[in-house]
Amino acid sequence: MPFSFYVNRPKDLTSTFKKLKIRCEKYNGYLRGNEDSGEISSDGVVGTYKVESANIVITIVKKPLSIIPNFIVEKEIKKIFHEICS
Repeated sequence: MPFSFYVNRPKDLTSTFKKLKIRCEKYNGYLRGNEDSGEISSDGVVGTYKVESANIVITIVKKPLSIIPNFIVEKEIKKIFHEICS
């Protein structure tokens, strides 16, 4: 079942998305879209994103195991954004 959460919108979207695309490809995933919306996949997790004025809304539509709690997936994605934006 899909679930959504948000991360704070970084100041430099272009740089963030370039770094995120490289990170996804490193783990056999992808980033398709632009600085408004798109699809993202990494480590077996698949989702969509939509950039808003203050946030990026991420909706996870697939994860490798249904037994992995949603909060774990959310925590890991937020950690990746923190690392990329730091």
